[in-house]
Amino acid sequence: MYFITNEFDLKDKVIAFTHFAQFADAMTIVTKDKGIMVFYQSWNEDGDDGRQTFVMNETSARNYVLKNEWIKKELQQLGIITQKDIEDYETEKRRIVEEHMKNMQHIQEERDRRKYEELKKKFENS
Repeated sequence: MYFITNEFDLKDKVIAFTHFAQFADAMTIVTKDKGIMVFYQSWNEDGDDGRQTFVMNETSARNYVLKNEWIKKELQQLGIITQKDIEDYETEKRRIVEEHMKNMQHIQEERDRRKYEELKKKFENS
């Protein structure tokens, strides 16, 4: 599995799977050589009737594909993604959450320490 982040990289590729559901957040094209491109459309903010199409970067595309249970199941059945790909993604997600929690705990400890020092100073001087 690899991610295609430029629409021109689809040239000469054979399409193995597409997902263009009416109410989906994004559209997905998968090539026979296991390339995955995810893109979405957005209305122009200028107020005209045009839409712009954006190709997701690798991180966003990976998140979209591996969070979407239906697409993930379909791509597993086609052999595009493996159980190892899913496990690696989930491990990385857990690592990021744990790192974030650790950082938040550190920030909270610093706030508590500063507040303690302020209160200590305030009440020692009274």
